[in-house]
Amino acid sequence: MTSGSYELPRKVKDVIVIGGGAAGVGATLGLLRDEDKYSSIRVFERRPQGGGLWTHTPASGSIDVPSLDPHTSVQPDSNLHWPSAVYDNLVTNVPYEMMSYLDFKWPLNTPLYPERQKVAQYLQGVAQTIDKYIEYGVSVDDVVQLPDLRWKVTVRPTNSTTTQEYIVDAVISACGHYDIPRIPDVEGLKEWNTKFPSSVSHSKLYRNSAAFAADSKIIVVGNSASAIDIANQLAEELPDSIQVYKSVRTFHDKGVRNPQVIEVPQISKFLADTKAVELVNGQTIVGVDKIIFATGYLKSVPYLKTINNLDKPIITDGNRLNGIYNHIVPYNYPGLAFVGIVLYGGPMILTELQGAWLSRLFQRDLQLPSYDEMVAWENNWAQKSGPNSAKFHELRNPDDVLYYNSLVRDIKNSRRPDGRYPDYMSQEHINIRASFDLLKKTYVAFSKINGASTGGISTFRKDANISLVESPLALGAAE
Repeated sequence: MTSGSYELPRKVKDVIVIGGGAAGVGATLGLLRDEDKYSSIRVFERRPQGGGLWTHTPASGSIDVPSLDPHTSVQPDSNLHWPSAVYDNLVTNVPYEMMSYLDFKWPLNTPLYPERQKVAQYLQGVAQTIDKYIEYGVSVDDVVQLPDLRWKVTVRPTNSTTTQEYIVDAVISACGHYDIPRIPDVEGLKEWNTKFPSSVSHSKLYRNSAAFAADSKIIVVGNSASAIDIANQLAEELPDSIQVYKSVRTFHDKGVRNPQVIEVPQISKFLADTKAVELVNGQTIVGVDKIIFATGYLKSVPYLKTINNLDKPIITDGNRLNGIYNHIVPYNYPGLAFVGIVLYGGPMILTELQGAWLSRLFQRDLQLPSYDEMVAWENNWAQKSGPNSAKFHELRNPDDVLYYNSLVRDIKNSRRPDGRYPDYMSQEHINIRASFDLLKKTYVAFSKINGASTGGISTFRKDANISLVESPLALGAAE
């Protein structure tokens, strides 16, 4: 493809959405606002029910150590359950009001930060409203672009080897980015894992602290929300005699901190002979029993193996999608799209907005920039996100607000600005997003004394007597 306007060869009539979890449901809701413009909308979900990643499963399977190959595929257990990363006592780090779809409110008695069961129930309830479009227990094996730029999608029931093919105008990939754990290749790690094969795991396999009750020293590697939460759980629930460390690349004060968790720098070397780890500052921790890598996931789309073997692959090292515009459109492959790829607090409403944005693109009501401009956008975003390409799809505040509102602006500037879709963020919501860390820290301290707060953010603010952070983004500028 050369420079010039990027445009689909035809209006989309038949579309397949891969994934029936939070992102797939959001994308489908966005498309269904234009239901009369489509001949068929099919959603394929490999799990037997809705809920996606929020569906709790027992810890099962094994992981590669290190784990850096995004082209591997995850297999279900004997009960056809795909392991999720949801642990027993998981609660959200985002207020529930920021985790809702446009027309689906949470029950009023929901704790401000709901536990995993309530999130799964919410998602399953929303999915039930579009049940006629979703086929559960169906796995997508292959997605191939045809010469006429339509797409051939090969699927099969998860309990069968019999395949079926569909020819459609467009495919939305809305799953698979939390399947393959990322475990870096630190010096000595392979030898360590060979000598102590049950001592290294990933947060995806963590379920509760009980599995670590016989240990003396545990190191959680990472500084994400899951790393902080798991380290805190271990420190709070295990005897004080067990030392819990958290090894981080950079120190920051985000998230709820437990003073019993010992924060140390990044691990530079594993010393299997002495069961010790060496840190980048020269410090050594001796007698380490368990290491939990909470270091994220590789971007993995195994059903795009044909594309990924071409000269313009979308997945290479698994750190990010390549040849991508706006975190949605792979500009070398018209008719293919991604929803839910960005790390964004409260993704439900964003995926619904992305679905509405895509529907206008699919109906040729929204004009993308030229090919060269989309390449430039990708290069600029890569430069902005820094040398660690795994950060490419992370939207930290205030970039999250700017990105969200840019999609709204695109729709309003399209040839079809009417219809129902998520609107610009209000100034209050902009301030709430800037206050995520403050709200969570205050809530944790408040709930230990007063119990869970229900009734939403405004009720909690009154009860806890706190004010929101004033975002540097003014409403007009954010639009």
